Amino acid sequence: AIASDPHVAKSNCLSKPTPSLTGHIELRLATRTDVPSIQRCNLATLPENYSSNFYVNHLRQWPDLALVAEHVVPGGGKRNPFESYDASKPQNEIVGYVLGKVEEAS
Repeated sequence: AIASDPHVAKSNCLSKPTPSLTGHIELRLATRTDVPSIQRCNLATLPENYSSNFYVNHLRQWPDLALVAEHVVPGGGKRNPFESYDASKPQNEIVGYVLGKVEEAS
């Protein structure tokens, strides 16, 4: 049996105000580098808070059941955490996520 445990952002978890949204939303599998953005969405929208280890372990155990919704902006790209931040360059941003899991039927 499959059981889902969705954590879906219920409000805007963008880190900066966006007067006009351009681009599109892309759903994709989450990666370990998405964990800080997933935590930010969780803190902004949900009462439960989890450590980064919770998300990393979840991604390790159910890698195909962790999805993120990414706001993809024209000319933007995924931010490289090892490069200095350039506020003038558009950045793609995680705006929501879903975590699923599979449990054995008892």
